[in-house]
Amino acid sequence: MLKSIRLFMILVLLLCFVININHSMVSYATTTPNVKPQETFEQNINNWIKTLKLQEGFHEWEYASWKSYALGPGTHNRLIILLSKKTKQEIGYLVVGADSKGNYKLVEYGAGEYPLFSLNTLQTTFDVTYLKDLNIPEIKDLEIEQFVERIYPNALEAVWKVSIEPYTFYIDAKSGEIYPIDSDSINKTPREINYTLYAGTTSYIQHSLEKEIFDPFEKLKWVSNDPQLVNSYEDFQKTLLNEEEVTYTEKLFEQAVRMPLAVIGYHQWNEGQLYIALDQNGVRYIHFMSLYPYGQFF
Repeated sequence: MLKSIRLFMILVLLLCFVININHSMVSYATTTPNVKPQETFEQNINNWIKTLKLQEGFHEWEYASWKSYALGPGTHNRLIILLSKKTKQEIGYLVVGADSKGNYKLVEYGAGEYPLFSLNTLQTTFDVTYLKDLNIPEIKDLEIEQFVERIYPNALEAVWKVSIEPYTFYIDAKSGEIYPIDSDSINKTPREINYTLYAGTTSYIQHSLEKEIFDPFEKLKWVSNDPQLVNSYEDFQKTLLNEEEVTYTEKLFEQAVRMPLAVIGYHQWNEGQLYIALDQNGVRYIHFMSLYPYGQFF
């Protein structure tokens, strides 16, 4: 009799244990996961600035404010211009995109007094080229949005479209060079930028390399030599280490313009993303996957 009672109690305890396990499993499966809310646009910008200001050439970003501008039409990209809080001068830029879910990603960035889409560079083009003979009003005398548009189909085809009746000009957004192109020459379908760094508070630059600036027009090996075999991050890094000077070239605007640029280093982020440093009126860092499929390294 005593053994029967003990056996019955054991069976009751086992049944309670199984019920509790099943209840826990059901509760766990139906509980909404604790997903951390995405940070705001401003927080992501400040996080990237916080990381980049530690790098060589970016130390001025320690004391910087910034302004945001739309890059369009038809894109989700934003231009960030950084300004020195001390001098109020332009000291760098970021281009930030967003995917279909609204997640922010770093498309390109650069340091120096001639950022992408600088109004100062555009004004200089008006002042020192043949455009000065067309009696175009100075930027400060007009609301700029009345006659210029920022067009960013991809990094190296970023241009100002200047429309002042009866004239229309396309001006490189970085160098201020006037291009002999028309609206049909501009790539209206932005390149897929699927490899850029997504926003995150834990992102940091794991490896970097800085090389001396040089003039690609002094040594024209990009005209006479065969291109380097570069199909991966590893190929690029080996080429940059083994060659004294490396030039990247690409034919832009339906091959109307061939642009040679000195390759002067790279940033590799902890998530593996590689941004190549190009010299074009100051340094600009553009993702490897936005360059290598479209141009060549010499």
